[in-house]
Amino acid sequence: MKKSTPLILIAIVTLCILISCGNNGTTDEPHSGEFSVSDSQKVVFAIENLKNANSELFSFNHYDSISEGWRLLTGEEWKYIVLKRQNAINLVLWASVEGKKGVIFLPDNFNNSFNFSNISQKSIKPWDDQIRLIDTNTDPTAQNILTENQWTALAQQGAIFLPLNLDNEGGYWQTGDSYLSLSTTFIWPARGCNTLAMKLGVRLAMDVKK
Repeated sequence: MKKSTPLILIAIVTLCILISCGNNGTTDEPHSGEFSVSDSQKVVFAIENLKNANSELFSFNHYDSISEGWRLLTGEEWKYIVLKRQNAINLVLWASVEGKKGVIFLPDNFNNSFNFSNISQKSIKPWDDQIRLIDTNTDPTAQNILTENQWTALAQQGAIFLPLNLDNEGGYWQTGDSYLSLSTTFIWPARGCNTLAMKLGVRLAMDVKK
């Protein structure tokens, strides 16, 4: 029995190492799946927009972090998610969730078992810095209408939903002098000319440790 003790200790240590490695260095708080923001870096997102005590979206420009590790993405990082990830065009969807219009971002390793209407390359103008529909007379958010239960199942696979929080447009702070801009005709990862009066939303991210 004594001779087997070292083997038991080795097994316990090995298990602890495996658990530690499997955590990928992400927070224990609820978060999204993993999103590539460059060729070598991935992040996870907080599952909700940041709100103040009155449940109103924060409206400010330069934002550091609310707690250790959480941060805003740069314009280039959002551009990578929207336009440069592998299979990027199929990982971004216009949708309505419980009647709220917005854009769904799917994680890198999304297992597409849902019947989505994806964005067609033929419907997009050849812009290199945004997704912009040619036919602006139709509402693309009507093509993917999700109930609460459907969205819950999708969120459990790591997706995030950014609603249009400014009437028919959505705006989310980035670092620097740009913001992620969304509407029913375009997804613009790095739009300039931000101002506090725009009352933009905040969706924080955390780096996945390599």
